[in-house]
Amino acid sequence: MDSYWSLPSDEVMSALSTGVGGLSESEAQQRLQKYGKNELRKKDGTSALKIFASQFKNLFIAILLAAAAISFLFGEHIDGIVISSVIVFNGIVGFVQEYKAEKSLEALKKLTNFRTTVMRDGKKKEVDVDTLVSGDMVFLEAGDRVPADCRIIKADNAETNESSMTGESTPVSKNAGMLDAGVPLADRSNSLLAGTSMVRGICTAVVVGTGMQTELGKIAKTVDVSSPPTPLQKYLDSFGKKVALAVGAAVAVIFVINFFLSIGIIQSFFVATSLAIAAVPEGLPAIVTVTAALGVKTMASRKTLVRRLSAVESLGSTTVIATDKTGTLTENAMHVQKVWSSGKLTSINSGDEMLFRVGLICSEADLERGDPTERALVAAARDYGLDISKERQSFPITHEIPFDSERRMMTVVSNGHSFVKGAPDAVLSLCTRIKDGNQVREMTISERNQILSAVDDMAADALRVLCFAYKDDDENPEKDLVFAGLQGMLDPPRPEIKNAIAECNSAGIRVVMITGDHALTAKAIADQVGMKAEEIVTGKELDVMDEKMFEETVRTHDVFARIDPSHKLKIVKKLREMGEVVAVTGDGVNDAPALKNADIGIAMGIRGTDVAKEASDMVIQDDNFATIVSATEEGRRIFDNIQKFVSYMVSTNLGEVLVVLFASISLLFLPLQTVIPLTAVQLLWVNLLSDGFPALALGMDKARNDIMSVKKRRDKILDRKMIYMIVQVGAMIGTGLFAMFLYLLMQGRPPAEIQTMIFTGMVLLEVVILQSVEMQYKQSIWTNKYLLLAIGVSLLLQLVVIYTPLNVAFGTVPLGINDWMLLAGLLAGTGVINYLIAKTIWKIV
Repeated sequence: MDSYWSLPSDEVMSALSTGVGGLSESEAQQRLQKYGKNELRKKDGTSALKIFASQFKNLFIAILLAAAAISFLFGEHIDGIVISSVIVFNGIVGFVQEYKAEKSLEALKKLTNFRTTVMRDGKKKEVDVDTLVSGDMVFLEAGDRVPADCRIIKADNAETNESSMTGESTPVSKNAGMLDAGVPLADRSNSLLAGTSMVRGICTAVVVGTGMQTELGKIAKTVDVSSPPTPLQKYLDSFGKKVALAVGAAVAVIFVINFFLSIGIIQSFFVATSLAIAAVPEGLPAIVTVTAALGVKTMASRKTLVRRLSAVESLGSTTVIATDKTGTLTENAMHVQKVWSSGKLTSINSGDEMLFRVGLICSEADLERGDPTERALVAAARDYGLDISKERQSFPITHEIPFDSERRMMTVVSNGHSFVKGAPDAVLSLCTRIKDGNQVREMTISERNQILSAVDDMAADALRVLCFAYKDDDENPEKDLVFAGLQGMLDPPRPEIKNAIAECNSAGIRVVMITGDHALTAKAIADQVGMKAEEIVTGKELDVMDEKMFEETVRTHDVFARIDPSHKLKIVKKLREMGEVVAVTGDGVNDAPALKNADIGIAMGIRGTDVAKEASDMVIQDDNFATIVSATEEGRRIFDNIQKFVSYMVSTNLGEVLVVLFASISLLFLPLQTVIPLTAVQLLWVNLLSDGFPALALGMDKARNDIMSVKKRRDKILDRKMIYMIVQVGAMIGTGLFAMFLYLLMQGRPPAEIQTMIFTGMVLLEVVILQSVEMQYKQSIWTNKYLLLAIGVSLLLQLVVIYTPLNVAFGTVPLGINDWMLLAGLLAGTGVINYLIAKTIWKIV
């Protein structure tokens, strides 16, 4: 039903063909059959098979599958089996990690059904919530969950917690009045929203929307979209296309050259295939997957549950964190910040005892349970020094005049005393006297104005201000009161948030607050945590902006208040259109669309709704923004390490390609024996094992010291400086190995000896490549024990394939002392030249 909040309640009931007596049971059943159950459309869960299949959906894996197929087609079964094994291993590692994450959240994904009280056939009865229909009359009280969207017919001291839907941090007072049609969702005081809960009072309401027709259902529709690819996924797909084009061109060139050398079509094909294998870093997908999986384990120790493996590196490339306010930046608990008593604004410790006594006696909550505002008053009384138990024993409540939205105050009577709390203007109008220290005297007009001015000052600081009064008799308990003072409260920032935001600023990560709360509250929190908040933009202001103005506003403003789900989604989409890598935090149902459409959606583990968690890529288990920053640091470490081993593997492959290419071209012009520098199985060995272990060890590098001080954009795996390093190191190694290849050819060495020398030289020169990569990050191979171990393992495996019977499979022969001396000279010379280049030319690139 459209704009039901703008109609009188009797017109709403008439439009729904119902009344205060509710629907008949037969009519309810007919509507249930016609409109369906009151439940969200459940998306089919991701099956294990789908999770496994998703691991193979990228171009790089397709290239490897093609390489394996070609190997089997031409009888190179060892090559085909090795490549196929890598593909399967990569799929298994990714599957296990993502399947575990899905299982750990399985319980959260199940919707819990409950019962509610309705009027059917003129009688109250309990029914399952999923059987509710439009026109049902429901009865709700404190503690009940709201089962559907409703229009209030009657409310008595009713307040709801709508934070999961609107972001409002404090309970919202409800009434049966009529509103304008244009009132935003967060301000519909005569409506109840499915997914929220009653925190105070009772109310009678008529159901106006169920299932997918509720505000909750509308949000669920927007969540049912596929997640966007992560920066790394986009890069690997782009990189795979470039590799495919380069390999295709190079293979064609080499095939033609070898054909003209009269090698023969089959042999020419195998030479070309060798080059293709050299160009493709077969181990890259597996190393990326394993590194991400190791990062997931580390993040779990930092209270972060990763649901989608590919999301790990997204944190490392994040440029904007769009966060909600309540509970993420703040403590999600009201605290008294300032009090006004005895004519001055002061702290709790300097307040008046009676002020805190009135607040305590007028509150039903305790420190752990109850209304958030009342819990804050109880905590303030305790912090002042009152004994909560003794005070309540000394002042047992004998009569209560409950809070009313029209009176805006409540009163309790106890042992001949009256205690009153409520809105400042309402309570102050009943006060004729004021407590000033130890004396009570008549209140002057000047003092009354001073109190009202203090209320305005506290409200300007976004404090929720309550007024407290009392009298030492119980006759006419709301007349001739003594003003005790004011208490101003706020959900304060978490103590660690200011430093966390400063760390983000230092890292070049922009923090944007997007909240459904009031602008003053948002500004107060933003100021306290160090965010740029000169101007707060509201949802209403966004509604009237054209596209150009909206883009400029999103670019220049960091705090958005009174925002509804559609606004938040629009802001996130615009940030991504502007080229930002956006992480979005959220806990409520209202956050789900933005979580799903972000580069990385981060749900809150404690107060997060099931819908938000389902839409997220990872879950922060302590609901703390500082934990997000810690996870971002880990994401940057992983991103850095991915950059390292991509650079390392591409450098190695470039060296391999160049030595094969140079050798093929040179044989066109030199009267030397025709020898392929590296066979296909040798190239696979280098790419998968000799490269693989060090690459995996690079993925375990510790974070560099300045990792959260780098402000450069991190949306590319290989930047200009890394590309230069790859080309320079790859060319140097390719040239060095080619020179040794020519030298050995001119000596008349047998093909097996030449191939063994080039094969072993390639493995040894990996040390030079590794040190070059580490120098780019102001690190060294000597600081990573895993890397040193990996280098040792690679060298040991190389000795195994040279000096054991395995040399038959690899086409190698044992090397003598002179061979090792030549290789040592190549390693030393290349290392020295590379070091000198790194210390000079790299600094100006």
